[in-house]
Amino acid sequence: MPFSPEEFEKVRGHSCDTELNYILLAASSIFEPVNLREHAPRFETLDPVRLFELARLNKMLNFLPANVADLPRVCAALAPAINEMRLRTLALNRRGLLAGAEISTALNKAGIAHLHFKGPLQQVALYGTYLQKPSSDVDILVPRSQRSHAAQCVVDAGYVQLDSAHAIWWAHFLDEMHFINHKTGVVIDLHHGVQQPGLPRPLDLPGLFDRRSEMIYEDLAFETPCPVDRSLLAAISISKAMLSHEPALSLIVDLRATLTQLREADLADLLIAARNNGLEQTLGLAVRALDATFPDFDRPDLPLPMPLSEIEGPTLRPMIATPWLDALPWPRRRRLLRELCGNAPLRFIQESTRSLMSEVLRKSLEYRTARKRATL
Repeated sequence: MPFSPEEFEKVRGHSCDTELNYILLAASSIFEPVNLREHAPRFETLDPVRLFELARLNKMLNFLPANVADLPRVCAALAPAINEMRLRTLALNRRGLLAGAEISTALNKAGIAHLHFKGPLQQVALYGTYLQKPSSDVDILVPRSQRSHAAQCVVDAGYVQLDSAHAIWWAHFLDEMHFINHKTGVVIDLHHGVQQPGLPRPLDLPGLFDRRSEMIYEDLAFETPCPVDRSLLAAISISKAMLSHEPALSLIVDLRATLTQLREADLADLLIAARNNGLEQTLGLAVRALDATFPDFDRPDLPLPMPLSEIEGPTLRPMIATPWLDALPWPRRRRLLRELCGNAPLRFIQESTRSLMSEVLRKSLEYRTARKRATL
């Protein structure tokens, strides 16, 4: 869901450069040996409140060290809050894993192909643990042709569809339906697409199911995207965040993790999958954002187009981590879509039309809801 302006209140107007550098150092410690305790004295001037908020907004709180001795001295008071977030993440993600396994069983019995493509299982694949980020919902992708059958399976498992005034918009333009189990509080997001209006959709969505791989975790079996598709999905998520001007640092770290795991043969397959899906520009933009955020990361060489090349790294980095700053040169939505569609004018027209229709329906539903409230 979009961020509300109030959520940026404690960081509004602040570039948070020192705080950002510390978070990036903590994130780098996942991939290479970094002694955070030795580096702590360099960060005694950072603001602990802004550090916490910057990490929270970017979904990076659990990347911070929970050990007081590893934190900068001025941040010692944050340790209990970081530990509390880790405990909440443990409980939330554990609940989601069990609920996801239950839905997988139902979908398997019905013969419906599906993928767990976000949340705890993605974190297990990338980091070996599901404690990096809390996941409030269970995200499952099913083929578009089987979405109604899959929805019935979720209902039969004890869930009810959320009766939102915008449900038709979510289903037709965001390609997802939401279900809740009122006993457990678990929400299932059942997707039949992975992109939103204003951005180019993958051209070969069935390929994700053809390339899926099985993950066994805690004696539970799950179908998940293959490593190549995890990279594409990470790039798609980054493009969504840029379209909405939302903090996306954790998505950049996810992309770094996926690329780190790819073998040489996987890199060739990634380029092929990006081309077949018409996502070369989307992947290229995500890689540019990764380079801007982690300029010292020796990433694999990927010959890709580089959209929005006039936006240099030092400017692209705050667009990713601190998008609330004024005067950032955000491209117009139409320009971003044109760049990501590449040399495909018909596709640009199709996606532009879809985006326009989405806005018309969304505003119509908002107007209808407002009129109903006014008559109460």
